[in-house]
Amino acid sequence: MPGEFGYNPYIKSYPYDPKKAKELLSEAGYPNGFTATIMIDDIDGGANSVLGAVLKRQLAKVGIDLKVGGGNGALRIVNPKLDSSLPKFDLDMFARTCPDTLAHILFIEGKVWYASEVPWSLLNNRKFDQLFYKAIRTIDLREQTRLCHQLEKMIHEEAFSIFTYQEIKLYAMAKEVNYNPYITGMIYLKEAKILEK
Repeated sequence: MPGEFGYNPYIKSYPYDPKKAKELLSEAGYPNGFTATIMIDDIDGGANSVLGAVLKRQLAKVGIDLKVGGGNGALRIVNPKLDSSLPKFDLDMFARTCPDTLAHILFIEGKVWYASEVPWSLLNNRKFDQLFYKAIRTIDLREQTRLCHQLEKMIHEEAFSIFTYQEIKLYAMAKEVNYNPYITGMIYLKEAKILEK
């Protein structure tokens, strides 16, 4: 998002174009669509979540039959990576909300869960890993920004993940309160000040 380190202003949102999506599916060998599975984390409502219902309805428009299930992401994704005797995550997708990507502890080393070594990652992309670790180990700010732009372009072009919605934040407060919202929208009032009349 604008203001975050590495933000790439040249990447635009994916357009809503069901006709183009059907064409791409046909080119990929799925003219009649296919069935896919997704696990919505129980913290977000699991199999009966609004998110799952919306995704199912949207994907049905292009011929994808989405089977929605629920479960605990830590148990299904992280634990099998730490204990090889557990069954591996075998679904096509995983969804979970994250209210604040900068402050969320899972994102600190994970670049939104993409790096292969991160326990939450469902991705295993050597090119991404090399670029990611180069970016976080680079101390030259200009070079680091360039590398972050490359990472964001790769994430966008390969559609490693898709953000299904973005919250619009609206703040209301008394005139006596001086407050500038944090860049991610999380309400941190430690910087707020009461103005003298």
